[in-house]
Amino acid sequence: MQTVSSDFALSSSPSTLALQAGTSGSFTITLNSRGGFAGNVTLSGTVSPNVLNGAGISINPTTISLGSGGTGSSAVTANAGTVAGTYTIQVTGVSGSLTRLVVMTLNVVDFGVSASPTAISLSQSHSATSTITLSSLNGFSGNVALSANAPAGFTATLNPTTVSLTSGGTATSTLTITATGTQISGTYTVTVTGSSGTLSHQTAVSVSYTVGGNLLSNPGFETGSFASWSQTGMIIRGDAGSMHSGLYGAAPAYNPSTQIYSAFTLQQNLPSAVAGSSITKIQLWYRWGTSADSVQVLYTDGTYTQTNLPFVGSWTLVNAAFDSTKTISGIKVVRTSGQYTNLNLDDFILG
Repeated sequence: MQTVSSDFALSSSPSTLALQAGTSGSFTITLNSRGGFAGNVTLSGTVSPNVLNGAGISINPTTISLGSGGTGSSAVTANAGTVAGTYTIQVTGVSGSLTRLVVMTLNVVDFGVSASPTAISLSQSHSATSTITLSSLNGFSGNVALSANAPAGFTATLNPTTVSLTSGGTATSTLTITATGTQISGTYTVTVTGSSGTLSHQTAVSVSYTVGGNLLSNPGFETGSFASWSQTGMIIRGDAGSMHSGLYGAAPAYNPSTQIYSAFTLQQNLPSAVAGSSITKIQLWYRWGTSADSVQVLYTDGTYTQTNLPFVGSWTLVNAAFDSTKTISGIKVVRTSGQYTNLNLDDFILG
């Protein structure tokens, strides 16, 4: 004759629960008497991993009284916390020498929002863009509504204003910031908010605004250096006549033994690319020049528009051609080979 030991069992419904970060949900723990078990069962629980601001649980009630052949239940409330991830919940029931457990899974889903670039430069009436990227975290899926908040003197628009995320996927929106006012030069912040249900996350773009309309730094080399520029084969000149204005100008290096002025490149990349449609002029002053010299307006697609710098006998203002339908990333002056003729450069404007 077989003897059946008295015991109890635990089960959970559901066994897996998905919650958005910052929300809560519940599991129902069912206790079943077996083999005539009767008595009190005390419940406790753990969550792993145990992380700051991660998921947590509460159990109510924590003590269940089971009659022989009977059942009981308790609610386990799961608080998702704010850290997306997969959590393991273990509920343990103890009665005397008997210990039984049930394991559940909690998936906390969320989304992230980021900007690239996070800093742009603008002058009055100009626009620049930043790409806003939404990322699914731990299986989040759904629509995310986007909004932008800009300080006085700026407008900020998003296209599109709603993006759809699939589990594990990403989506993007283009943030366009335009300087419309007469605010003073300084650093300003545009905030983008993404919202879906109870979830809300923000990212910020820093705007360096300059009154005067020139997006180039150190445009006349008045630092006495090539600060903000990259160059090969060039020097800073401070001797009389080598500058259009101020104290300094730029010129190719000279080799007195060969009497050759060096081939060179001189380039400045903008801190953030700007729409060509927002630019009214790209200019520089130069003197001398040869058929080997040109100025190039650089675009984000890797192409450029070139304007030649032929010989002139005195300081001359040149308007560099550019494509207003493209996005401008910088400016470059090139001498393709060593020449017997000098070239003086000064007072660049991109604005």
